[in-house]
Amino acid sequence: MRRGGVQRLGKTIPEVLELAELSRPMLLGKLSEAWKQVVGAETGARTKVQGFRHGCLHILVDSAARRWELENFHAGGLLEALREKLPKLYVKQLRFHLGAELDKEET
Repeated sequence: MRRGGVQRLGKTIPEVLELAELSRPMLLGKLSEAWKQVVGAETGARTKVQGFRHGCLHILVDSAARRWELENFHAGGLLEALREKLPKLYVKQLRFHLGAELDKEET
């Protein structure tokens, strides 16, 4: 028997996820909260975290103009700020998408 013994995988995975704080709803909640803090109230109200996959944070944006502005002027700074807020979670890239879902939520 190796040092530390053997544990059942079904018991180990939830512990690892809890330690890493990576359960899906918790992860998206933390990302959404950090996103809103980083972008501020106005942009936070007009954007929404859609998902996180393979280090890429996907953001829904309410307009093409805002999407262009975020991609071309603010993406680098926002990425740095997110990395500072969530150092355990390495966000490699931001991707912005036009989001019809944002319009549906407001009505």
